[in-house]
Amino acid sequence: MMGARRLGMAMTACAMVAMLTVSLSRYQIAPKRIQYSRPSFRVGCQQSEAGSKARSIPSQDPKFIKAVENVLKDVGNRRNVENERRSKAMESARKRSFSSDNIDSEPDNIKSSIKGNDDSVDIVQQHLEVIKEKSPVIDERPVIPYLIVVEGKRDTAALKRAVNAKVLEIDGEGNSNKLSTFMKIRKEAKGTEGIMILTDPDRAGRNCRTNLDSEFSPCLHAFIPLHKATHNTSGNVGIENASIEDIRKALLFPRTSSKTRESLSRQELEGLGLVQGNGDHSGAGLVRQLTCEWLGLGPCDGKQLEKVLNRYGFDRLQIAEAVAQSRRAATQMGFLSGDPKDSFDYTISVNKKPFGMILNTESAYVKEVKGPAADAGIQSGDLVISIETDQETVRIKEELRKFLQVFRDAQPPFKLNFERKLSNEDI
Repeated sequence: MMGARRLGMAMTACAMVAMLTVSLSRYQIAPKRIQYSRPSFRVGCQQSEAGSKARSIPSQDPKFIKAVENVLKDVGNRRNVENERRSKAMESARKRSFSSDNIDSEPDNIKSSIKGNDDSVDIVQQHLEVIKEKSPVIDERPVIPYLIVVEGKRDTAALKRAVNAKVLEIDGEGNSNKLSTFMKIRKEAKGTEGIMILTDPDRAGRNCRTNLDSEFSPCLHAFIPLHKATHNTSGNVGIENASIEDIRKALLFPRTSSKTRESLSRQELEGLGLVQGNGDHSGAGLVRQLTCEWLGLGPCDGKQLEKVLNRYGFDRLQIAEAVAQSRRAATQMGFLSGDPKDSFDYTISVNKKPFGMILNTESAYVKEVKGPAADAGIQSGDLVISIETDQETVRIKEELRKFLQVFRDAQPPFKLNFERKLSNEDI
């Protein structure tokens, strides 16, 4: 259809040129030497470049005038179409770029937001503000420069909402010990700072984490507590159920695995009541289960717990806090006797000075921590109970001034005993 239309237009143009040539041949002047101006056409007397040999062109010849007008009309129509096309293209470009020099061509919502203000306000400044409001939101997600390995696609979607990172799912525990999975992880980890593993806080997640760590250790591991990764109504356990804040906290403070680390002994776990020893540790299994849930490890027996805590580098302070939270929860549920405690005690060894801890001299609460004190896990608001040196032990409640003097003059190593309030989170 388009080809026939173009052919017809070409034939019409050829006929017009032929008619004009015939009309001008009577006056021995070539058509290309005709001069005209648009939009008004004026025919006068014109001579050829040959000089006096050419005859003058009378403006009264109707055939000549009609032939020239037809040609000019066709050329003018073509130019009008081209100009209209260019104008539409320029107008569309101005709309896309929110140009301030053509406000009337803007969308209605932008025009109303500009014209509705006081005329004395600078229009350009208003336009820039509108552009800023219409601009896309800047990505404020924390950047994690590691390849994060998760179990499923829902975990990937949850992590993408929380952080800006490269995420790879392995599709379940069954693929966590396959050679193809290991090759895929190594391939995707190229160009990143390393590998970080985040699995569900259940038995399958623990097995998956162990299989991956056996291949890639030492690598980073992130943990989310069970009660923060459980759906409120269905009870489903998964990383996809955790909040954005909890996911960010886990990824920003990961742990480095080690197959040879042995910082915790079984005797220490017995002292915390996490494993059954020779003493009276009634309820060790329940406390151990709740502690594993609080740390996001998945269910473990005594031997597995000792191995996992050493492998992923959990420090004594975090374990003590998790045990205190678990004991309080078990007591509140009636599984343990006694009154639930809202605080727990812990001890820090000071091996060098300055320690980086500022105390409130009136109440003995920690006011600020930095340096070694922050690295040891001390937090603002913790209460200092006592100091133990080789010579003496001073309790702060009894002798505040003496405690401050001993703390100032004591030479490392010495020990500080603290008390920390438990959070109100429910396991």
